[in-house]
Amino acid sequence: MERPKLIGVHAGFLFLAFACGCYNAKQERSQTKPAPNWRQLNIVVVTVDTLRADHLGCYGYTKINTPSVDRLAEKGTLFESAVCQVPITPPSHASMFTGTYPGVHQVRNVGGFSLEGSHPVLAKMLQDRGWRTAAFVGSAVLSRTTGLHQGFQIYDDKMGTTEAGDDSAERPAALVVDKALEWLSKQTDQAPFFLWVHIYDPHAPYNPPLPFKRQYAKLPYDGEIAYVDRELGRLFDAIESKFPLEKMLLTVLADHGEGLSEHGEATHGVFLYDSTLRIPWVMAGPGVPHRRRVQNQARTIDLLPTLVDLLGGKLPSACQGTSLVPAFSGEEVNSTFSYAESLIPKIDMGWAELRALRTTKWKYIRAPKPELYDLENDPQELVNVVEQHRGEAEKLEMQLRDLTLTGPDKPEEIRSKTVSAETERQLRSLGYVSAGSRRHLVLDGKGIDPKDRIQILQLLEEATTHQKKTAPLRRIRLLEQGLKETQPIARSIFCSERATRSIGETRRLSACTDRELNSRSVRAASSMLELPGSAGARA
Repeated sequence: MERPKLIGVHAGFLFLAFACGCYNAKQERSQTKPAPNWRQLNIVVVTVDTLRADHLGCYGYTKINTPSVDRLAEKGTLFESAVCQVPITPPSHASMFTGTYPGVHQVRNVGGFSLEGSHPVLAKMLQDRGWRTAAFVGSAVLSRTTGLHQGFQIYDDKMGTTEAGDDSAERPAALVVDKALEWLSKQTDQAPFFLWVHIYDPHAPYNPPLPFKRQYAKLPYDGEIAYVDRELGRLFDAIESKFPLEKMLLTVLADHGEGLSEHGEATHGVFLYDSTLRIPWVMAGPGVPHRRRVQNQARTIDLLPTLVDLLGGKLPSACQGTSLVPAFSGEEVNSTFSYAESLIPKIDMGWAELRALRTTKWKYIRAPKPELYDLENDPQELVNVVEQHRGEAEKLEMQLRDLTLTGPDKPEEIRSKTVSAETERQLRSLGYVSAGSRRHLVLDGKGIDPKDRIQILQLLEEATTHQKKTAPLRRIRLLEQGLKETQPIARSIFCSERATRSIGETRRLSACTDRELNSRSVRAASSMLELPGSAGARA
């Protein structure tokens, strides 16, 4: 497989690494020999998919009951201003576990991108030093095809099977926690362990189990979170009952947030507003003060260096994050600038990609129509002040160019890889439409500004999401409208299994569509949707 050209962000980040005399794979291997000075602490990292910080009790939300995470915050430290680097699951986790931006680890989207073995990852660092390692993930979006399994002696990404006998694409929090508890029950004090538990449930569509479905009937997203909190309580109780807390580092954070229709985005992945970038991050254990709330900006690339610092270890030189441990005592840390990107508009829709630079004061978004937000006075990012603060926007743009080595005359080229038919099916069933054949893309910042196509995003959300409860025939009309208005996105979305499932009642539809809709357009839409029994359906 041909490797991506070292252009743009990839080259920029690697240039910075080499300039510091780092990113030497042989050097990293020599650094990962067992070292007695590393503190022999057990480590548990829980990542919850699609979890907004402002929907947890410990962050001030009053419409939900989250006693498990709230109790952990009481025992440890909460980061008030934590953010992710990419509002998509695989790239965000790659940044967590490598301490690097996506331009270095090159996991840029869902499907077709994989973390290569040359990158130092937390699990491998710990395994080489004697830790037992295990991971239990809740969705095929984090299958071992992402490369995130590296360093884990056990990487449980088996989701089970559907009623039709196909491999399922996700599993509920209760099953993930059950698997983790089974593994924990076999652990002893002979060696420390590193456990990663990934929970997928808050991801759309929101369908919590009883009693949360009934209790949060009008707030199903909150119902999913309350259910997850209950399952995390089971995990925390089991850990506390078996392992001494003075030898346990426990961390809970999210990979990204959720739009919830703010800024016209129902879910996540397109825009770079704090509705999807801001995340909860709570941690407790030796070296972590109780009931502390840290105001410094915390980035997902800071997870690895913070944990390694608490263990007393040495960071790999390629790490771009910084330890947040000094912030526990009120010291400033070097996390002033946080880079974020969204390539989905380019990859899925043929629009312009987005890049952003965030501080605790400002958010600058590089787009065909640039945006600047004063986060201190406008945390909801409702007023674009780029014209009023042109000088500040220009300074942040220059910082962004220096960091990424990209700009109007410096495009980046990326190549995605081909994925297996089964992986593609699973990802499409979750609503991810870019998985599939190998692609070559030039990221030049040119194209339609995603915020100028919000109506298309809303149209597709109504057409393809069960949450909207849109009548099947209206879904067909909406999909046809999308096909006419935005051909690239229509083709990718229409071919997704999510769209096929959302139509439903396909046999009834096929009997009435010729009477109620133009038969030619219906056949075209049905073919693109690959409805069972249609001309475009696969065997």
